[in-house]
Amino acid sequence: MTTTGTIRTVDELRFAAGGDGVVVTAVVKQMSGEMASPMGTLPLSVEERPPVEFTLGPKGPVPIDRSGASFQVPGTGADVVDALTSRMAMARLVGLPGRALSAGEGWADTVRLAPEDPQPLEGFELEMLVAIRGTYARDTVVDGRTLNVLRIVTGVTTKGSGTIQGMDATQDMTSTSEATVLWDSELHIPVFTDAVVEMRAESVVSGLGVPIRMDGRSRSITSAEVAR
Repeated sequence: MTTTGTIRTVDELRFAAGGDGVVVTAVVKQMSGEMASPMGTLPLSVEERPPVEFTLGPKGPVPIDRSGASFQVPGTGADVVDALTSRMAMARLVGLPGRALSAGEGWADTVRLAPEDPQPLEGFELEMLVAIRGTYARDTVVDGRTLNVLRIVTGVTTKGSGTIQGMDATQDMTSTSEATVLWDSELHIPVFTDAVVEMRAESVVSGLGVPIRMDGRSRSITSAEVAR
């Protein structure tokens, strides 16, 4: 079965100084669109969701261990819909190396979610590895402003097992994202992002008898504005 869809989302990210880092408040303000399948079209409409708050330190979200251990998922125990939608706003952030780069220079980073970390879904244990490779490709001029062109490839491998709605389930998923980012080094924000994601997942749910396989491809285009 083939399913297609188009979604438009308006997000808000607020930044404030706090302790040894920056406190980020991420909010999905509005989400609308539709999903279409052979069974019909399903409209999608989500109003503003409760915010998710976390702290960014010099090396990323706090607490975090760049030695390859783990990171914590903010908002553990929150309503699943609220947590997932507001965390989508966090995806607008771009992981950079925290140092000056020259044109043509690259960087790499790895983050891991371990089974012993706080989990986003109660009763379902996730293990995830995120590998990021980026390159500062060149500069370009848009509306008189010089922007940095970044190429970022992100690979995600996820394994999960546990109980969902009273049924035992396992899931293996891999995805690769290739993104072009226009970075404003004066405002310190990504003003434009064009990303394509290829995804493959296989789930096994007790009682169904057969695995569920899913392949997906999505393209997301993001434009950012600074509100003072």
